Amino acid sequence: MTAPGGGALSPVQRAIVMAAAYSDLFDYPLTRDELRRYLTVPCPGDRPFEAELEALVPERLQRQGELFMLPGRGAIVELRRRRQRDDQARWRHAGRYAGWLRHVPFVRMVAVCGSQAAGNPRPDADVDFFLITATGRLWLAQICAMLLRRFASWLSVPVCPNYFLTLGSLEVAPRDLYHAREVAQAVPLWGGDAYRRFRAANGWVDELLPNLAHADDRSSRLAEPPRSRAAAGCEWLLGGVAGDLLERAVRALLLRYYAFRLRHLGWGREQLRRAYRADRQEVMRGGYGPVVERAFRQRAREQLPEAVVDEELRRLFPDPAARAAPDRLFARQFIERYGHGE
Repeated sequence: MTAPGGGALSPVQRAIVMAAAYSDLFDYPLTRDELRRYLTVPCPGDRPFEAELEALVPERLQRQGELFMLPGRGAIVELRRRRQRDDQARWRHAGRYAGWLRHVPFVRMVAVCGSQAAGNPRPDADVDFFLITATGRLWLAQICAMLLRRFASWLSVPVCPNYFLTLGSLEVAPRDLYHAREVAQAVPLWGGDAYRRFRAANGWVDELLPNLAHADDRSSRLAEPPRSRAAAGCEWLLGGVAGDLLERAVRALLLRYYAFRLRHLGWGREQLRRAYRADRQEVMRGGYGPVVERAFRQRAREQLPEAVVDEELRRLFPDPAARAAPDRLFARQFIERYGHGE
């Protein structure tokens, strides 16, 4: 593995190529600042980083204007620009739904996650939401959010609240690159205090992505309008034993409902119970995580020697026991959307 000038690629150069390879899975070229933000090694100062980046063009990276991508992938530049032109309306709809969610009892933070947060949504993609709730009241907040989703179905962009944590269980797992990127990309729209607690509880993200501190604080500009009296009143009424009983009843009912509705996907009651816990609701069977890991492994090996890639992947995806086999639904959807996967 040699640099364009004949020497070996530096750790920063390898990290730049791997960052480009990861985003290439999603047909997404990166700016200089984005490449720097998502490096998996500490970044040098501005001038040294520029020199490392420029040394990779054109052999290892292709550049079009302000965007960088893997060689031969210039077509994704227009794809990114086209999606960004449609982005403003999607964020307006996301902000409207988030405005409703902040009045749901026991909700403490509302954030956009997934492709919308990354700035790369397909026109037919949902806007995914991540919520933090009060401890012991996740399922009451969840059913309210889902009812609001039905009410919001008239919006031209579908919304999907699909990841919930409580203030007592803020850690994201497994601790790997996929989940680190998801945490780093999340865009909080309301609930700055809960968001800061969430980021503090997941300090491991800054170990895998050590340059996030150079980016602006996503919680610093959050507006914190007052909660409605109705939401405060509901929290007072349901803050004791009655709320505990209702919380358990709602979770049990929804587990039965999901098991029936999703039975054709092969997701049994026990799998649902592991994903839809009392203190968190996660995407079933790791969602796209296992699919992305496999696709990233292959894409990185195309760009760098296998031994180098394998060594780095052991650091970025360190816990083999935490990995699930890719679920067939998410694997199929990933292939349909991006053309690769298994």
